[in-house]
Amino acid sequence: MTPAAARALSVKRLADEMRRFCSCFCFLWVLFAMFLLNAGIVLRVHGIGITARGFAFFNALVLAKVMLMFEALDPGRCSGAGR
Repeated sequence: MTPAAARALSVKRLADEMRRFCSCFCFLWVLFAMFLLNAGIVLRVHGIGITARGFAFFNALVLAKVMLMFEALDPGRCSGAGR
C-alpha cells in the first residue's frame, strides 16, 4: 500500500469515526436536554426555579466518547467466556 493510499484510508476512517461520534453526541444531547427540561418543569411547578442546563452538553460528550471506546475495545469478543 502506498503512503498516499494509507493516508486516504486513515482520513476516511477518521471522518467515519467523527460522523459516528457526532451522531451519538447529538442524540444523547437531545435526550439529556429533554430530561433536564422535564426536571425543570416539575421543579417549577413546585416553586423551585433552579435547573442546570450545561450538564446535558457535558454528559453527552463524555457518554458518547465512552460508548465509542467501549465499542472499539469490544470486550465481549475478547473475553474467555465459552471456552
